Amino acid sequence: DVVSLEMSTILVILAVAGCAGLAISTGALTFMMAFPKPLIKASLFFNLVCIGIMGISALAAGAIFLFVMTAIMFMFNVAYTYAVWPRIPFAAANLVTAVSVIRNNMGLVFFAYNNMIVTFLWSIWWAIAFASSTYVLSGCNAEGVCENDVNGFITFLFFLSFYWT
Repeated sequence: DVVSLEMSTILVILAVAGCAGLAISTGALTFMMAFPKPLIKASLFFNLVCIGIMGISALAAGAIFLFVMTAIMFMFNVAYTYAVWPRIPFAAANLVTAVSVIRNNMGLVFFAYNNMIVTFLWSIWWAIAFASSTYVLSGCNAEGVCENDVNGFITFLFFLSFYWT
């Protein structure tokens, strides 16, 4: 089956992703400002929990090799957590320092959000240019029926341009 997407659907997806990115980054910055030390501890435990869940899932699925690999990764993560645990106060102090610099210099926050908006607008511009070029180069009509296949090299160049910018 052929999957067809309207340009309006793509723009809505980009708008939702842009708004979600803005909300998540604002929430993450606020959370880092409020809880630096628990955040570092939670991130260490989160790695252990995720690898543990992956290992249990692999065992339940009968993927013994994957279970062994995740068990090894789990052991390495336990050793890493044990090794860095005494350094958490220093890491938290570094995080508090960085966050306080951001809090005291809100120009950095403005620059970050401005960069996010520019990237969002660039993504919309890129999506319109990609869809338009694909339609024109493939000989598509208004209904989206194309006479030719999409040129893979042009598609590759478009994705390369999106990746590099």
